[in-house]
Amino acid sequence: ADVTVAMREVPWDQAIHFGIGQKDENGRVIHWEEKPKEPKSNLASMGIYLFRTEYLLKVLTETQAIDFGQHVVPQGIGQDRVYAYPFSGYWRDVGTLAFYFEAHQELLDPSSGLNPEAWGIQTNLEVEGLKGDRPPIFIRQGARVSRSFLSSGVVIEGRVEGSILSPGVRVKRGAQVLNSIILHDGEIGAGAVLNRVILDKKVVIGEKARVDGRSVVPNREFPAHLSEGITLIGKKAFVPPGLVVKGNCLLFPGLKGEDYSGAVIEEGLTVRTKED
Repeated sequence: ADVTVAMREVPWDQAIHFGIGQKDENGRVIHWEEKPKEPKSNLASMGIYLFRTEYLLKVLTETQAIDFGQHVVPQGIGQDRVYAYPFSGYWRDVGTLAFYFEAHQELLDPSSGLNPEAWGIQTNLEVEGLKGDRPPIFIRQGARVSRSFLSSGVVIEGRVEGSILSPGVRVKRGAQVLNSIILHDGEIGAGAVLNRVILDKKVVIGEKARVDGRSVVPNREFPAHLSEGITLIGKKAFVPPGLVVKGNCLLFPGLKGEDYSGAVIEEGLTVRTKED
């Protein structure tokens, strides 16, 4: 083969998000559409391509092709040897917030096929401040943890359920983290409640703040990207004590207390710093 494309079947309602191919009985790709509005197949590209070196150099030299899925593969079909490699194991596209969130939830589902321990995945072990630099997990007496994935250096004094906590996250006494993704060194203040929230690194949630991502109202500025009932909070943002943040909201990185007005951030709103 000049090109081999790793492919697998996806649910038909997701096919519009992928490069979609059709193959003959020998596995040769005979038709290709990039993110079709009306897909003729549900055989999707996994974004993994294996090229014969001489062929790739020839294509890059002779054409203006800049994208494998949009240019190189479609141009090769019919005149070159483009084949599909069928894959049936665990794989997910995480190119949308909904897919990203769902893939994290599958970490908590033993039947999903997502099993990093069995795969031997260990990343960033020795990078300063990351996993290899952290103490063990500490769960204080009286705290509750269920169906969650905890990393090194995590301290739990409250309740965590259905969530993924990265290294260094601290959940203080009385706080609740439900169905959420918390990246490195996040701090959830005493009595705060999070549900369906994604926190970037080093976010601080003030005491008794409430952030509930559940909503059917899309984000007003980014409806195509933020409409699945998830609230996003950017890196190093601060959420003041007692603030209520509703669903499908976007809080920009670096927010400080003075960047907020009012006690409630309504559904679908975006909050920027005064400098943005």
